[in-house]
Amino acid sequence: MAVLEKKAFKLKVGLNIGSKGKEVTKLQNFLKHFGYLDLNQPQSDTFATSKDIGLESCTEGEYDEATSKAVRKFQFSYGLQETGELDVHTTHLMEMPRCGCPDNPDKIVTIKANPQLAEFVAQGSRWPGTHVTFNFSNFSPDLTQQVIKDTLRAAFTTWSNVCNLTFTEVSGTGDITIAFAAGNHGDGFPFDGAGGVLAHGFYPNSGGDLHFDEAETWTTNGVNGIDLLTVAIHEIGHTLGLNHSAVNSAIMFAIYAGVRTNLHTDDIAGIASIYGAKTNKTTLKDTSVASPSFTTFNNNGFIAWSGTNAQRNLNVMRTNNLRVWFNKVTLADTSLSGPALTVFNGRLYIAWRGVGNNQLNVMSSADGITWANKVILADTTFFRPALGVYNGKLVLAWTGTDAQRRLNIIQSTNGINWGNKITLGDTSIDGPELCTLGANLLITWAGTDAQHKVNVMAFNGVTWFNKVTLNETSNVSPSIENVSGRIYLSWTGTNAQNNLNSLVSLNGTTFFGKVIYADTSFFGPTVAAFRTLPVIAWTGRDAARSLNVMTI
Repeated sequence: MAVLEKKAFKLKVGLNIGSKGKEVTKLQNFLKHFGYLDLNQPQSDTFATSKDIGLESCTEGEYDEATSKAVRKFQFSYGLQETGELDVHTTHLMEMPRCGCPDNPDKIVTIKANPQLAEFVAQGSRWPGTHVTFNFSNFSPDLTQQVIKDTLRAAFTTWSNVCNLTFTEVSGTGDITIAFAAGNHGDGFPFDGAGGVLAHGFYPNSGGDLHFDEAETWTTNGVNGIDLLTVAIHEIGHTLGLNHSAVNSAIMFAIYAGVRTNLHTDDIAGIASIYGAKTNKTTLKDTSVASPSFTTFNNNGFIAWSGTNAQRNLNVMRTNNLRVWFNKVTLADTSLSGPALTVFNGRLYIAWRGVGNNQLNVMSSADGITWANKVILADTTFFRPALGVYNGKLVLAWTGTDAQRRLNIIQSTNGINWGNKITLGDTSIDGPELCTLGANLLITWAGTDAQHKVNVMAFNGVTWFNKVTLNETSNVSPSIENVSGRIYLSWTGTNAQNNLNSLVSLNGTTFFGKVIYADTSFFGPTVAAFRTLPVIAWTGRDAARSLNVMTI
């Protein structure tokens, strides 16, 4: 448990029926703020949806029956003996650091009286859909900006790991704005200094913002201060629609008792009751005009795509778990066909077809944010190119703009100087894809035959061999990837719905385990590795053409 400084909020032990004065008023203000007595404010106030309608009013400064009843409700909610008096145990709990959001005592009474009911309390509002954005308004000097960002991302990840929600950090105003503030900070619920109310998160129908009390000392380990991750996970629960839990070991329990970062089964049941349990598919808010690309770099997933804005700018964004997305970068470069991604010599590489001249472009980055060393090749394509790494070299493959649409590959030792171009006799109706298997480079493409059959072929550095023409067909580029020694092949079918498909191979020639997915696309998917998991990324057939990523 954290060692805290002297509490800003103190109550007088022993108050009971008949007591009068300022100490009683202080107790009543606490009971009003946290949902046990009538606030005497309109129902339209910020936290109105969380407080019970019909709470009793008290006589200010007088420990009357309404005050005693409210104390008994508090005691019942927190598992204390229901004396109706301000005994030492009740005083201690009221003085502990806690969330600033009101409790919901009447619902907790109902839950405890009916053991078959779930302990969690869903507050009644939610975000529409399953995608929520967030942004940072400012930061605390207690921690670096990067540590604060990483901590909040981890908090969102905690919830996204157990429910069907996706979170994206944005540079503008998001659904949830995160801020640090002290005292009266303009939302009608001023903070009270160190050791009292730590933070508050507003429910979705009240704006969804999340405020931390800057008067606290924020830490990342709960030593000599308040653990930011523990409080962030709790408050995000409020911003998603959860009220306080009656379970004292749950994240959504109102009282702070040191570091607690694992969700209780009660928390999980609560969030799933609002948004549904986690699925293996993530639909992003971002949209694309063509196929996206995906790869893993520095243990994070990166997705790249051509935007649906008028200029078709290229975008790159990262994720730590396929559910929380951040560091979106919109490049000045543009493409009509979607980019390719790969990792080479500790850098992330992107390749694309330029707008207007159709020339191949390659650029790299050390962090996925700042991009440099742009190279424009003389070679051209009408489709998305492919990137791979083979025999210690970066490999670029594409479908040429010649009449036959022949496949081509070229190599580089540094991503800047390119040579050893090979033009194959094979031809494609769209772009190719690359991966390695043992000592061989594999290439896949959709042929220019009448059926547009999917092909796979190997290269040993000298000779192309083991060409396999599958009975599967696609009008757009298929994709291939080696994930933990297994080759995954994915393509968009030529059926009316354009369903996504996948096959598996151990040797690059024999494929098995066909799966036809319910998901569909007008464009080719990208099959890739996220750490050790195979994933498919694609642009949906919905009106917005949303980006999707799914583990398979």
